[in-house]
Amino acid sequence: MKSGYGYLGYALYPPLFVATAAGLGAGAIAPLRDIKSLQAVIPGEIRRLIQLWLYGFGGFYLLATWLMLRSNLVLLG
Repeated sequence: MKSGYGYLGYALYPPLFVATAAGLGAGAIAPLRDIKSLQAVIPGEIRRLIQLWLYGFGGFYLLATWLMLRSNLVLLG
C-alpha cells in the first residue's frame, strides 16, 4: 500500500467493501421473506446482492492475485 508499491494496495478496499456490504445486506433482508407483502420482492433483491457479493470478492481475489504475481516475491530459493 505504500508509495514504493504505487499505492496499489488501496485498490483492494473498494471491491472488498462492496462484497462485505452486499453479503451483510443479503443476510439482513433474508428474514423479511416471510412477510407476505415482500415475498415477491425479497428473493430478487437477495439474488442481486449475492451477485454483487460474488463480483466484489471475485474482483478482490483477481486483483490480489495480480498484485502478488507482478511482485518480486520468491517462494523457494
